[in-house]
Order: sequence, then structure tokens, then C-alpha cells
Amino acid sequence: MFLKNRKMPQKLSTALMNGKVVVITGATSGVGYQAVQQLAKTQAHIVMINRNPEKSAKLQQQLQSDYGVIVDVVLADISDLQAVKKAAEFILKSYPKIDVLINCVGMHSTKATFTQEGFETVFCVNHLSSFLLTNLLLERLKESAPPRIL
Repeated sequence: MFLKNRKMPQKLSTALMNGKVVVITGATSGVGYQAVQQLAKTQAHIVMINRNPEKSAKLQQQLQSDYGVIVDVVLADISDLQAVKKAAEFILKSYPKIDVLINCVGMHSTKATFTQEGFETVFCVNHLSSFLLTNLLLERLKESAPPRIL
């Protein structure tokens, strides 16, 4: 199906997300950056989990200025699973509902490096952290039915 559908036109949506809380990781670059721009156009309440405070503040200001949306920033280094847990705890305390969780954070490296917890860094960032964050927020997402996880 992938080979058959790879050149099909992308489906676009004009649905508004007013009142929907969207938690997104990795929003300061790449796919996450593009996703957060589109979410802002739909008037979603955006909660970005990012590592870099300067890039996060700049993006937050740009989205609020260009689209007039609520954008909150939660700072966390996704390669640190304890930081992921703290970010999830903060989000659970701060947001009574979460409508959408988008796991966009990712990285690539040609050299093997390891986190303080002993995990290979790329595996931790690309897989373990998203799995952990999703599981920590899952009950809140279910309570906010119908949830969406990407």
C-alpha cells in the first residue's frame, strides 16, 4: 500500500481545533515545527515539550503573534526519562484534558552515545521517551475522549 499510495495527494483539513489541547514534542524543528504551524492555524491550545528554551520562546511568541493562539512551553530533555516523567507530571497537574498527543521528537546519529540512564541515545529519544510519555498521559487522554495519539 505504501508504494501504491506514496504519490497520492495529501489530505487536507479545514477543521478548527478551538478548545482542544494538543501536546506536542519536538516542535522547534522538522516535522514538529511544521505540525505546530498547522495546529496554530486551527486555533488549537498548544503545549510544546521542547529542550531548547530560546528556540521554544521564539516559536511561542511567533505562534501567538501570527495566530493569536495559546501556546505553553514545557521544557524537558527527552533523552532523559526522568525529565519526561517530570514533564508528564506537570502536564497532568496543569491540564484537566488532553485531546491530542503528537510525538514528533526524533534524532539521528552515526555514533553510538548513551544516556545517563544507560540507553542508546537515538533509541531513547526516538522510541523510549515517546512510549513513556504516551503511557504516562494515556489515562488523561482516555478521559478526554475521543483522544488522538500520533
